[in-house]
Amino acid sequence: MTSAQKTWRIGFVKEVVPAGDLIARAVEILNRIAGNAPIAVRFALEAVNKGIGASQESAADESQILRRSQCDVGFGLAEKLSRTN
Repeated sequence: MTSAQKTWRIGFVKEVVPAGDLIARAVEILNRIAGNAPIAVRFALEAVNKGIGASQESAADESQILRRSQCDVGFGLAEKLSRTN
């Protein structure tokens, strides 16, 4: 079994908190995620779920698709905003 400190040190996790603070910290992170744009959160979750167990090549393909989707959404919003002003 690998310790939490070791997984943090090698970069596998971003943060290690004491067990007693775990739920409070998880809620803080959840609230931060929930404050983001819903479509962006959905795309990010899809990318993570597709990436689990995927080959490096497959993950790279998904990453490219995600980037293009984000650009499309951004350009679409910019176009809509320009029409309403």
